[in-house]
Amino acid sequence: MRAGALRNDLSAGAEVMRSSVRLRVHEEANPRFTTSEAGEPLPRLTSDLYDRQWATGAFVQEQARITDGPLTGLSATAALRFDRIAHQIVDTSPDAPGNATGNAIFSAWIPAAGLSWAFAPHWLVSTSWTAGFRAPAFLELTCADPAAPCVGLQAGLAPDPTLTSLRPVRSRSLEVGVSGSPLGGLTATLTAFRADLRDDIYSVVAPGTTRVYFQNVGETRRVGLELALRLERGAFDVEAGYAYTRATFRGDFALATPRTPDGTETVRPGAQLPLTPNHHLRLEARAQALRWLTLSAGFGYVGSQYFRGDEANAAPELAPYLIVRTGAEARWRAWTATLRAANVLDSRYETFGAFAPDGRAPGRPIEPFLTPGAPIRVVLGLRWDLERNGNGRAPQ
Repeated sequence: MRAGALRNDLSAGAEVMRSSVRLRVHEEANPRFTTSEAGEPLPRLTSDLYDRQWATGAFVQEQARITDGPLTGLSATAALRFDRIAHQIVDTSPDAPGNATGNAIFSAWIPAAGLSWAFAPHWLVSTSWTAGFRAPAFLELTCADPAAPCVGLQAGLAPDPTLTSLRPVRSRSLEVGVSGSPLGGLTATLTAFRADLRDDIYSVVAPGTTRVYFQNVGETRRVGLELALRLERGAFDVEAGYAYTRATFRGDFALATPRTPDGTETVRPGAQLPLTPNHHLRLEARAQALRWLTLSAGFGYVGSQYFRGDEANAAPELAPYLIVRTGAEARWRAWTATLRAANVLDSRYETFGAFAPDGRAPGRPIEPFLTPGAPIRVVLGLRWDLERNGNGRAPQ
């Protein structure tokens, strides 16, 4: 709809989605352990759960734009969405069938608003405020009991009778950004953001094990800055990006952890969330060396981060690491050959860290467990484009 220099666009919609998943957890034997902790022979089925999920939503959005006058390019958007997510969980685990059988329903109204202005050619400034809502996932709902943690360092599944104990995560986010072309061939985007989460769902490592369970941890905050640059000059193309993120807990609370002798730790306001690096940096350069050949090189840098289980930020961090990559692409008619090499310096680094008892050592001492990063790897590829003719050009 148009009224003079003002143009309005109204949109609305609805969606319904149904999904189902069945997960089984088996405990397997190995040369060292042939029975479970309870003395039962291995292998054995420990958990068998089924989830049928219905997700329904509806939204309405209004956008108004000024198309003439001194405020040409100014646009305002307002939106409102309703989401409802229903889980129907059936537990047929052999040890305690029906223990986690039940229904869990979550719903929320989600508003959003934004303002942007293309105040000059190739320049745009924008700001937005958004509410958010995330219902607990199936794996989280069935693994929220400290007495029944899940198998696995990352996540798992357990016949958890407390499947309705988790509350949905709610967020409030503010973002401000500017993008434009300050020089010929150069484009830049700068964005600052802040996101406050209430009832954030967090995975906690149970004391004395590598098993985890999920719990709400009150409020967390993520603030950051992102910068992206791209320069195109003739046969050269360079992209660079930097992101600073600081994710912190906002309250005092106690968490279970295998890191301390008593199995608990006190988290203070301002403590950083583990496995969330403050710094990410990337650089990628491409050059068309010949008409049929493109060369590329770049690197990615990830800053230091705390171990899972060190929410109190009391132990040393995972070391930062730098990964260098190179590549080449050759084209002939409808054929394209590619060469990609990652971690060409064969750097030794770790991407994940947690604390757990070492069952192979006397006294089962608590030690850091690390996930090593991928070593040097080379990938060769060959592609034939069926949509191109023999001279390498797309058919007209």
